[in-house]
Amino acid sequence: MTTHLIHGWVPVSNIDPADLHLPLHLPAIMTDSFKKTILYREYPEVAQLVTRLHELSEQQDAQGTGISSLNGQNVQTRDFSMYKHKMVALEQDKSELIYAVLRNKKARRIFEAGTSYGVSTIYLLLASQAADAKLSKKDGPPAMVWGTEKEEHKADAAMENLAEAMKLPDGTKDIPGFTMLRGDILELTEKANIESESLDAVLFDIWAESEYTLSTTMQLSSCGRPDPDTDADPCPCVCCHSVALPTFKLLEASLKPDAVIFIDNWLTGIEIGTYAKLHEYLESKGWYTVALPFKNGLGMATRVASS
Repeated sequence: MTTHLIHGWVPVSNIDPADLHLPLHLPAIMTDSFKKTILYREYPEVAQLVTRLHELSEQQDAQGTGISSLNGQNVQTRDFSMYKHKMVALEQDKSELIYAVLRNKKARRIFEAGTSYGVSTIYLLLASQAADAKLSKKDGPPAMVWGTEKEEHKADAAMENLAEAMKLPDGTKDIPGFTMLRGDILELTEKANIESESLDAVLFDIWAESEYTLSTTMQLSSCGRPDPDTDADPCPCVCCHSVALPTFKLLEASLKPDAVIFIDNWLTGIEIGTYAKLHEYLESKGWYTVALPFKNGLGMATRVASS
C-alpha cells in the first residue's frame, strides 16, 4: 500500500489523525489511481486533488471516525470533539455517482448539508458550473452551490480546497457560484431564503445535533413527546435531536418538483435513528427512496412531478 508523505515527509501512519489540519499540501499521488476516476477526463488536476483527499479521509476512517462509531451512544452524552479535525469525507465512489447524476440532470443549484473539508463539494461545484455553461439566464436563478459547516477551521479548509480545485489564488475568500453558510445549519438555512422551487439537488452528509431553536411552526414532536428544546426531561432518542428532518423541511419549499435528494450513510443512519424520521417523512410525502449498495448505504430520493 502506498504511503503518502506530508509535513516534512513524515509518513501519515506516524501522525496522530487528530493533529491533521487541512488543507494539506500533499505531494503528487504515487500511483495512477486518479486516472481511473470520473473527473480525470475533463479535470485531471482536480482528479489528483480529490483522490489525495479521499485517500487521507479513508486513513482517518480506519481509526473509527465513521457514523457507525455513534451507534449505541446516548444523545445527551455523546462527544463530537473527536470529529473536529476529521475529514469524514464522502467516499469517492459515492461522490462519482452523485456527480454523474447531477451532470445528467444539468443541476445548477445544489445544497449540501455538511461540508466538512469540502471534498464532496468540489464535485457539486464542478457539476453546477458545467450545467450553468450550457443553460441561459432564462432557465431560472443563477447557478449556486450552498455549503454548510459549523466548525470554522473546516469551513476555512473547504474554501482553500475549493479554491485549489477551481485554480483560484491562495487566500481567495469568494468563490464564484458558491456560498458557505458558517455556523448552525438550522439557523442559517432558515435565514438563507432560497428561492421557491429553485433547488435541483440536496446532499445530506450530516449527523450532529443543533443548538438552534426553530420557529414554533418548524418544531417537531418526535416520538410523541414535547419538543426536545423545551421539554424539562428531553427525550434521549437520536431521532429527536437529528437535524436531518428539520433541515429538509426548511428546504422543502425551495425544491424543484424533479429535485433529487442524496443521503450518505442512509441505512446505518436509519438504524441508529439519525435518518429515521427523515425516512418516514419522505415516504409520507410521496418521495421514492432507494438505498444504493455503497458503504452504509447511499440514499437517493426522487418524486414524480404532478401533471
